[in-house]
Amino acid sequence: MIRLVIQTPTREGDVEQNADASLVDDDGLETVLDVSFFTDARATTEDGITQTEDRRGYWFDRFDDEDPDLNIGSKAWTLERATLTDDVLRKYEEAFAESVQWALDDGVFSKVEISVTRNGDNGADLTVAVYRPTAPDSPYLKTWEDFLAVH
Repeated sequence: MIRLVIQTPTREGDVEQNADASLVDDDGLETVLDVSFFTDARATTEDGITQTEDRRGYWFDRFDDEDPDLNIGSKAWTLERATLTDDVLRKYEEAFAESVQWALDDGVFSKVEISVTRNGDNGADLTVAVYRPTAPDSPYLKTWEDFLAVH
């Protein structure tokens, strides 16, 4: 699998290349996290988005009456205009945890620990530890510094 990289705080995505211009490949873990965390899941009125507002959603989401929660991404985008309080930081953690719940349900991950912490006055860092069933004692750790930067 080729590796998708999300640049923070702009959230622009691209495939990563080596110095020789060949594509970087990985086992898919980083790409799964980037897509799950940084694409926009479809919001509902319960998320504070009205029917007339843009509810976003990933372009290949499957909207299914039998499984309305079957969509890609996180609802972290619904918090972008909120003042960065401790409560909002916890809501970000919840949104990111919800976005990777599918991987836990499918057995891709055995456990995920997510932490969102303030970085200065106007930013936040996202740190994740992912435990895989095949390596329960060796978590994959990654921090996205300033994933959220309010200017």
